[in-house]
Amino acid sequence: MRRILQVAHLGLITAVMAFGGFWIYGQVTTVAQARSTSQRTNSSAVNEAALSDTVRSIIANNNDLDIGVTITDVQTNKSYHWGETASYTAASLGKIITACAYLNQVEQGSQNLNDDIEGLSGREQLTRLITNSDNDAWAVLNDQLTADGIEAYAASIGLSGYAPDTNLLTSSDIADVLAKLYQGSLLDKNNTAFLLSLLKNANMRDYIVAAIPSGTTVYHKVGYLDDRLNEAAIITRNNRSYVLTIFSKTTSGDEYDFSRGGDVFGAITKASLQAFFP
Repeated sequence: MRRILQVAHLGLITAVMAFGGFWIYGQVTTVAQARSTSQRTNSSAVNEAALSDTVRSIIANNNDLDIGVTITDVQTNKSYHWGETASYTAASLGKIITACAYLNQVEQGSQNLNDDIEGLSGREQLTRLITNSDNDAWAVLNDQLTADGIEAYAASIGLSGYAPDTNLLTSSDIADVLAKLYQGSLLDKNNTAFLLSLLKNANMRDYIVAAIPSGTTVYHKVGYLDDRLNEAAIITRNNRSYVLTIFSKTTSGDEYDFSRGGDVFGAITKASLQAFFP
């Protein structure tokens, strides 16, 4: 009799566990479906016409600048582009390519974040590269990776024409890289989080970042030379995220007015915020 009761009791426990497992799985599935539905709903809420009209107007009102703007919706991968489509000298935005290439080699085992590179660990060199936009760290890491290694990595992620010596990119190129980074398709979870943490704390916050309101997170990188200002940013609020990349340079070759650039970048950023977070 005791044996029968034990078997019955075991069967009851098994049934409860099975039902509990089914319920938990059902909860996860429901949450995922709701999140997916929410993302689709948010995406359809983008006022594309108003966004396009505003960005085109800003570009037209600054016709002494060559401006290229790309926005990529991280949820849908839909991209929007206005203005210049040619490759620009990307300045410090190329440091994002170097950082991704180095972390990719860390994942492959050919580099290590704790290895000494010119007196600093790989982790410290990467931190200086992104958060401080340190050119010495850039040179050191590029030497560590080699030009061939960087070019091979760039080609593997869709940048077939990229070379570290020319450092030419379009606004669409870097928008695609940041979208893939945020989606987790370039690096593993830990290295993605590490690089995003560096981008979140990156310096030069007078342009896109200055227009970002509280409650919105931004991961960004600025690149500039005497005649140009470029910036790329991942902008996220709750479960909604997009990439905004702005390239600009003077048409005359004169020195760039960075105060005015701040106004232009701020206006484009505000238009994107209104479109994605109405």
